[in-house]
Amino acid sequence: MKKYSLSSLAFAICKSLKFFGLRSLLTSTLIAALLFANAQGTTTIGAGPNSETGTLSSLETNVGSQYYAFDFTLTTLDNPQQDFEFTQLNIDLADVGIDWSQVIAGATLRSPSSSPNNDGAVTHGGGVTITSSQIQFTGIDNTDDQLGEVDDTGIGETKIYVVEIYLSTSIPANIASQLDGVALTLSVSSSGFTIVQNSFNATPGSDTSTPNVIGVVATDYSFLQQPTDVNLNSTMVPAVTLEAVDVNGLRDLGYDNVAESSPVGITSTGASLSGSPSVANASDWVMGVGTVSAIVHTSVEGPINLNTTSGDLTAAPQSSAFNVTADVAPTVTSIVRTDSDPTNAASIDYTVTFSENVNDVETGDFVLFTTGTASGAVSAVSSATGQVFTVTVNTVAGDGTIRLDFSTTNLDNATDDTANPVSADFTSGEVYTVDRVDPTIAIDANATISDGYLNAVEDNTDLTVTGTSNAEDGQVVTLTLNSLTYLSSDAGGSDVTAGAWTVVIPAAALQALSDGVTYSIDADVDDAVGNSATTANSGNFDYDITAPSAFAIDANATISDGFLNAVEDNTDLTLTGTST
Repeated sequence: MKKYSLSSLAFAICKSLKFFGLRSLLTSTLIAALLFANAQGTTTIGAGPNSETGTLSSLETNVGSQYYAFDFTLTTLDNPQQDFEFTQLNIDLADVGIDWSQVIAGATLRSPSSSPNNDGAVTHGGGVTITSSQIQFTGIDNTDDQLGEVDDTGIGETKIYVVEIYLSTSIPANIASQLDGVALTLSVSSSGFTIVQNSFNATPGSDTSTPNVIGVVATDYSFLQQPTDVNLNSTMVPAVTLEAVDVNGLRDLGYDNVAESSPVGITSTGASLSGSPSVANASDWVMGVGTVSAIVHTSVEGPINLNTTSGDLTAAPQSSAFNVTADVAPTVTSIVRTDSDPTNAASIDYTVTFSENVNDVETGDFVLFTTGTASGAVSAVSSATGQVFTVTVNTVAGDGTIRLDFSTTNLDNATDDTANPVSADFTSGEVYTVDRVDPTIAIDANATISDGYLNAVEDNTDLTVTGTSNAEDGQVVTLTLNSLTYLSSDAGGSDVTAGAWTVVIPAAALQALSDGVTYSIDADVDDAVGNSATTANSGNFDYDITAPSAFAIDANATISDGFLNAVEDNTDLTLTGTST
């Protein structure tokens, strides 16, 4: 119905009273009462009248079978002049670690004919968006008697709203395998409404649905772990598994076949399946996944497939194809480094992979190929049985390379599951470059300090220190003087190049030394793998920048008379004196 605000009505009455010349206390009182009544009222959210069932079948997957998930009410109070109107409503979905946009295919918002507002049944015809955490209804019609309008009759008007949903038929496998038993809880609060301006803008309260537990009831078997190629007379690895699913592929996590009329049998389209593999009883099923007992074929054939028989569910679609191959001898397919390279470690590991499962692998099956002075010993194999092994070489020493080889010459019972021995040597594995030898370093004689002194003139010039090292080109040399360090990579210096290096100590650093103190310079370097050289030392020198305060020559008997004659010049002249 069309609504008029009380303020407009009050103004109209005032004009009429003025026209008739009535100016009384009654007039003022009437207008004030009408304007007070026009104060904005309240709309509250409340619980719906019906109880949600609490169980949502995974098969409710279309509009025709959609599920009554949630109902709530909106009630207008206090104001007979304003309706509550909204154009968008967001329904929150509880966070249980599921992306609900991958699960819910669609939703409906409606008000049933039983709603006491007398508007009749009405269903949302606008947009619906499902996000990971909300159902968003947009474009809601807020005109009279439509879904987005709640009348205010002055005595409290209540309207019932119902949210119905239906599930997707193509839920991703990672969700389909865990959805059974998950609770879908819906809720509504004031923040979920987009309210029309000048309608009631207060919506206190909230409502939350009964947890809608999704229930999956298996109707079909499906191969989960598909069969893989296998040698004849060998057990297929990994073991084939089945899952119990509904028609849309959702797993029934509570399924086991303990109450079935017979175990779930497995047949092969090949002619040589040995025995009667099956998923026999409840202990073979865990969370809707059943493990098939050993699958062995006794002749070469393929491609062939597996099928399910018996059990009370619909048979699984035929498995993917696989081949049964001749029982060939195992071989080493790769030997690769496990650790970083190059290395100065005392122990190194290799990863050794065989073409199939082998047994009785021992340290004696391996030998080392080395170059330079490198050496070591095969000390351990991670296990005796498997397809992938870790082989450890310890007591690594020297400088060179180490390669781990598999040798049939030393073969000691390493065989596959059908007793075929490993058939060939393997000598093309990855190589470690080993450096367990410390580098060397030396400081060249330095003209400035070789006399054992650094004086007040010499400290005005940068001190260039050179030396030699057998570390690799590019390694940085560190000099230490007066507890401060200087690098070959600093200005004026050069890192190790063809066995030589240079470091420049700035004059300012020399002038910061203490007069009268004895110093020395240390040189250090690491090689590329971190081995450290024994520190080289320049030898001691004194820092002396104080000039003598007095200097005198003693009187000399030979020349004290002022002459040096032909006799006196035949003898060395010895001069003495004093200095402070």
